[in-house]
Amino acid sequence: MKNYATSFIELIDRESIDLSADDRDSLNYYYASVNIAEGLPVDSPERRWCAMAQDVGRIAHMLGRLPRSGDPGATAEIVEWISKQSVETLNAFQRAWLGSLPGYET
Repeated sequence: MKNYATSFIELIDRESIDLSADDRDSLNYYYASVNIAEGLPVDSPERRWCAMAQDVGRIAHMLGRLPRSGDPGATAEIVEWISKQSVETLNAFQRAWLGSLPGYET
């Protein structure tokens, strides 16, 4: 898996006033992904996005490509979520996460 997190970890040490709006949003999503890894509840839009991204990632890495309808584990919700990402406004963290998935094209 491509290392997508390093540039976002570096944002932690910067003053928040020095961060762009995209940097702040990306950092919130980075923290959400860490929260999920620590077992905290999926109770915010950031955590919901990260939880779904992790579900998609597990299947994508198993298949070597993005899941499609009919693939093992590819629920209708997962397939719909994947298609929505191409039209959503995403921050740098979200774009980097998706870009690390096999078969994801921007």
